[in-house]
Amino acid sequence: MTLLGGAIRWSFLDHPMRYDESLNYYQFTSRSPGYILTHYNPGNHVLHTIMARVSTELFGRTPFGLRFPVFVGGT
Repeated sequence: MTLLGGAIRWSFLDHPMRYDESLNYYQFTSRSPGYILTHYNPGNHVLHTIMARVSTELFGRTPFGLRFPVFVGGT
């Protein structure tokens, strides 16, 4: 089941960005860690946003880089 779930998630990593992903990136993930930690609202899940920030620093500002923490957590 884990391999099947990972394979399905892997196939979606490079799909075009959707509205909610783009909005979260521009409002929170692209900002400084201090901003992320101090500006909580229902659309900003702080742990995910910090992991997405690290991931985009490692893998670049691409759909793969932004979605990698969700891929790991979901798998």
